[in-house]
Amino acid sequence: MPAKNFHSKPDLLEAALAPYDLAGKRVLDAGTGHMSARALLRKKPASATLVAAPGDERKAKPAREVLAEFRAAEAKVVLGDLTDIELFQRGSFDFILADYLIGEIDCFSPSAQFPILRNLYAWLSPGAGLLIIDIEPTPGRAPGGAATLADLQYWGQAANLLSRQWRTLPRDYEGSLVASWLEAIGFQTVRIDHCERILEPKDAKELHERALRCISELANENLRVGLKHEVDETLARIDREQKSGLLDLTQINYIIRAAKTA
Repeated sequence: MPAKNFHSKPDLLEAALAPYDLAGKRVLDAGTGHMSARALLRKKPASATLVAAPGDERKAKPAREVLAEFRAAEAKVVLGDLTDIELFQRGSFDFILADYLIGEIDCFSPSAQFPILRNLYAWLSPGAGLLIIDIEPTPGRAPGGAATLADLQYWGQAANLLSRQWRTLPRDYEGSLVASWLEAIGFQTVRIDHCERILEPKDAKELHERALRCISELANENLRVGLKHEVDETLARIDREQKSGLLDLTQINYIIRAAKTA
């Protein structure tokens, strides 16, 4: 059963990071975004490396804005391929955060979860920690969370796929499967917890705006018009379901804590 409910992603990140003292540490945000970047920088690490996939300005741009906000001198955004073991030297980091990375790996490097996790192990210093947060698939409900919001998110993802920014759509992997990969790689003290993230109506508006931004980048006008119609209709359906009390806004997230062998 979920241990706690969260009404925002920043609150979930803050709670998940609370046990870690990152002051003076070298940290890596694998698959960065503005929320994970901000959460890590608030922990005042000695240095922070924020990695987005090659060409993924959707993640890199807001991460750079966070760096400017914090005026972090020893922090940088890297557009890098996490499947490349030569991206960083072995033992480069004292802590790694992988926030909503596992599912999105498929967008850029399909089925590369295990090789990337193996690289994260190599880049950690002995005894260093890895924190993974992602969405737990829930039987009988749409992948990606509450069904109607997943529909809204889907159209933005489809636009990314059609514009060839992504190679395939992301998917959700069971936390127990991810934990088994970590153990096979050699991680120790692998612990998995679950929590409920209570999505709110404002999340639908944010997803709607994000989807429209993705759609606007499509070159084909007919595709832009058609997808915009679907997105607007989905948002209207969400509004109707919300008013009728039928909107299910719970999403199960897993939190995995692991450590490299000392």
